[in-house]
Amino acid sequence: MYQILDKIKKEIPKVGSTLTGKVILKEKRRLFVDLENIGTGVILGKEFLEAFDKIKSLKIGDEIVVKIIGVVNEDGFWELSLNKNDREANWQKLKELKESKEILTLQVSGANQGGLLLQYEGIEGFLPVSQLSFDHYPRIEGGDKIKILEELRKLVGQEVKVRILDIDENSEKLIFSEKEAQEEKLLEEISKYKVGDIVEGTISGLADFGAFFRFKDSSLEGLIHVSEITHKHLTNPSDYLKVDQEVKAKIVNINNDRIFLSLKALEPDPWFEAVKNYQKDKVYNGKVVKITPAGALVNFDDEIYGLCHISQFNDDFEQLKQKLEPNQNYKFSVLDIDDRDKKLILGFAGKI
Repeated sequence: MYQILDKIKKEIPKVGSTLTGKVILKEKRRLFVDLENIGTGVILGKEFLEAFDKIKSLKIGDEIVVKIIGVVNEDGFWELSLNKNDREANWQKLKELKESKEILTLQVSGANQGGLLLQYEGIEGFLPVSQLSFDHYPRIEGGDKIKILEELRKLVGQEVKVRILDIDENSEKLIFSEKEAQEEKLLEEISKYKVGDIVEGTISGLADFGAFFRFKDSSLEGLIHVSEITHKHLTNPSDYLKVDQEVKAKIVNINNDRIFLSLKALEPDPWFEAVKNYQKDKVYNGKVVKITPAGALVNFDDEIYGLCHISQFNDDFEQLKQKLEPNQNYKFSVLDIDDRDKKLILGFAGKI
């Protein structure tokens, strides 16, 4: 008798067990499966929706492999999944692909303001904007989120080559990188250059923080930071550069797969000539450009700027704002000349 009970116990499946059964009934939102001597199972709810493409092609009598995901419910049916085995196998495959650094070619299925949506065998992943290649990175002046989304949506339906950057099956997190997929090719291209090289190319994009520079006869791109565009005070790169404009630039830094360039490094610095017209302890008329918690930025001519520090106003920001207004001219004394940061250190000398 105990042997019979042990046999019955062994035949009772557990959650997670994989079984073979036959389709016995298809309904609009449920699929019933004959599991022979252990009863009947049902695929419904989320599991039905996720496996819908497979289910719609099934016929009565078809044999399928299912996984038990729930014990017998109140209706007397085992709760089943048609996709669980496939999904687990696919997650395992994705882990292997990450380890091997395999390059995948996937189609963009959607977009949001943060990046692109991709799928691998029914598992949805995400390609953040920060991991896009230079070719696909949305270069939108002002960082307008609506315009960025419009640019990203243009990529829906296109294929991209990516690597898996991060994966976590428990939280169903799958992050892709297009930059990583291009890493070897990119590093090989970058190895041809060194800091100090003067290169030719075109401005391929503009953003608040600078300009993108595409090397001549190459797909390689670098960044010209806004502070490296010109010796003059510049807040908007589009005031100085245009897309497709041909320029020469100097490589000032190479950091792994990123190249940083400078336009102003190829131009004589007007500061050193212009600053000869200014002397310590002398008073000059200057125009307040901007008020910040650090002090007032003051312009004297195209090349010469100075800072009237908050300490000149007892470190009181409200007092500073009462004394000085943007776009107004005042008298300032030169306390010091900072050749390294190329600015005058100023004291407030009163109204004109």
